[in-house]
Amino acid sequence: MIKLFKIIAQLLFGKHIVLLNSPLQLINFVEFSNVKEFAHIKKIPIYIGYTDKNTIKRIKKVFTIFKLKPNIVYLNEEINVYITHLILKIRKILKIYYHECTIGDIRYYLHKEFFKISQKKNILDDGTSSLNLKHALSELSTSKTLVFTIFENIKLKNIKIFYNNFLFIKKKFKPNNKYSKKIIHFISSKVHEEVKIPEKLFLLLESIKKKTKKKIIYIPHPDENIEIIKKKIKFEIMEIDIPIELFYLTSSKLPSKIIFNYSSSLFSLYKIFNNSKNLKNISLKNKSIFLKKEHQFAFKYYDKELKRLKIKYQIF
Repeated sequence: MIKLFKIIAQLLFGKHIVLLNSPLQLINFVEFSNVKEFAHIKKIPIYIGYTDKNTIKRIKKVFTIFKLKPNIVYLNEEINVYITHLILKIRKILKIYYHECTIGDIRYYLHKEFFKISQKKNILDDGTSSLNLKHALSELSTSKTLVFTIFENIKLKNIKIFYNNFLFIKKKFKPNNKYSKKIIHFISSKVHEEVKIPEKLFLLLESIKKKTKKKIIYIPHPDENIEIIKKKIKFEIMEIDIPIELFYLTSSKLPSKIIFNYSSSLFSLYKIFNNSKNLKNISLKNKSIFLKKEHQFAFKYYDKELKRLKIKYQIF
């Protein structure tokens, strides 16, 4: 009970807050907090939002890999979401603004509400959704807002952009440059769930398989339904419980080629390993095939970033 009262007091009267919802956001936070200008963020309590149990497990594993023991509060384990909403309403009514907030997902309701009652705001990358930040921020006050991102083609009016080059992670793990000549990895972003004709992607993967003697391993998105994938393709499926960036940083060898379909990890791996030779994206020429307009917009900029960095891509 004492712990609960402390959390309520922190949420109600605290001046700084960090809100994260995924392992990727946590990696980006670790990098952000190790930039000299933002080092004070390390001392601020980290609140992990109301997300599912598997995501919580992966987040805890990332903390272990980095050997971090910060002040962490898992909201879904400590405080009812309705109490958190009530605290937000009280702060709004009484105009008790946070001096600074750092969030991982501006599209997530809770993060957005904390953003609204903060004077200084930091937004971390949350995958390819960062490419659609202009739309996500269109109806919000963005004064004193900073975006920490790997995407160098993001341009936002009156918002400071600070580029993430993964300097801390590269120094800590020392990227490996040994390759396995017989292995190809396909990193799924489960984009097939967001298109009108999902079978197209699986047919393309099968055609790639026929053209190579190398073994292709399918690495699913953490939220992907594995049973459905098993029915669609005849590849070996390898599930991993940490972000792909950490997986490769802690592997003895890298695959000879890594194929993506609009995963943000393509750009983070490009920055971490400083190499695009073994990276390739499967791009969709007709963006209207995507069911959501936000994906049509975001992946258009994704393809532009590929061209700018001269990363290989195959259009179909």
